[in-house]
Amino acid sequence: MSKNRNAVLLTIDSLRYDHTSMAGYKRDTTPFMSSILDQAVSYDLAIANSANTPGAFPTILTGSYLLGREDVPKLSGKRKLISEILKEDGFRTAGFHSNAYLSTFYNYNRGWDQFHDDVGGEAMDAEPEKGSSKRIKEFIKRHDSLHSLSTILYAKTKGLPIPFLTAEELNDMAMDWLKNIQHNFFLWVHYLDSHNPYYPPDEDMKAVLGKTVPKARILKLNSKLRKCNDIQDASTLSNEEVKELIDLYDACIHHSDRAINDIMDRIKGIGHYDDTIFIITSDHGEQFREHGNVYHPSQLYDEQMRIPMLVKPVKVDVKTLGTGKGFAQHLDILPTIFEALGVKGEGLDGISLYNSIVTGLNPPERKGVFSEVREGNVKVIAYRTLDKKLIWRENGKHELYDLVKDPPETDNLFGKGLEFEFDFIKAVEEHITGLKSRGDLSSAISGLKLKKKI
Repeated sequence: MSKNRNAVLLTIDSLRYDHTSMAGYKRDTTPFMSSILDQAVSYDLAIANSANTPGAFPTILTGSYLLGREDVPKLSGKRKLISEILKEDGFRTAGFHSNAYLSTFYNYNRGWDQFHDDVGGEAMDAEPEKGSSKRIKEFIKRHDSLHSLSTILYAKTKGLPIPFLTAEELNDMAMDWLKNIQHNFFLWVHYLDSHNPYYPPDEDMKAVLGKTVPKARILKLNSKLRKCNDIQDASTLSNEEVKELIDLYDACIHHSDRAINDIMDRIKGIGHYDDTIFIITSDHGEQFREHGNVYHPSQLYDEQMRIPMLVKPVKVDVKTLGTGKGFAQHLDILPTIFEALGVKGEGLDGISLYNSIVTGLNPPERKGVFSEVREGNVKVIAYRTLDKKLIWRENGKHELYDLVKDPPETDNLFGKGLEFEFDFIKAVEEHITGLKSRGDLSSAISGLKLKKKI
């Protein structure tokens, strides 16, 4: 451990890269994040290694592939959380969020000096108290039905029934902990304000839309959105309704950006800005009917897989700030933090971006990156290069896209005799073989048959 070095990981649920100001979006949804690009590197091709929260966070917080362990949705002891590693190295650790899938019930409470999940309460590295598993299961069940209850709650309260802790509440909790820490620390905060239901504050609607949307209309749109997700069919949404939902989503992103501004300013106020590496990213993106769905189903298309990733390095390390060109991925988060902190990490699947960030040199070259998810019981792996993507399925229903000619990923080229099809299938095969060779996959992935090169 290096002296006077800290790490802060800020994750924003459901934030897709192409709706951020860094991506050149038509709306200034992330003015603060854009304003710190003279101090931080923003990657223009950051890829999520899975499509949803249960799939992404085993990768984000352990640095290992999703399909590398058969432990989803509950995290097994085979994966060591960043909190466990850093606590063993002498760091104070704390995590704050209110996402049920990252709760004590799913074993994410390990290694924290303080952990608040709004489900199991303060874990404090302890075993869940007797009966808490039942309460958490009940919470998750309620969480999934909150949309249907929202109209009833609205009738009683005349307000928006936000089913999670707001960014402001989480920031207050985090700073209440941090202000008393006189030691090297690691802080993780996960924000749900960009996650559905989309209930943006008036301030953010005015900033992004130039107006506010009536609460009754917000509730109606979110209620219909929920029903579309329940049946996995968004065809009943009109084009105008999709546009209105995107309006709300964009305003929610602006709210998340304000939260990032707030917590970074407050950390600066207690004297820990310059000696801290900040990583800001998302667990996955969001669909708005691009591939027939809403929310973030188990699909590996770019609207869900391209995410923002900003890294603000420790100030004293910077010689020439990097450009953020090339791939970055969730798997790189732990190696990057560990290099900045002088901590040894072992068995990680990503690479550190830190040297390229602080020297301006090109990051280590890689041809492509892998993302993984489960569609029901079917394992799915995407292999993405700069210009092409293969979505491989265990059941043989593969998809292949030319991302230059077909950015929306609507023209499936698989089986059309293209020469690079074989190369991409081979890359996936080698990826699977690598996982198996480490003994990581307890159940073999079947169904992979290579075609001869044409």
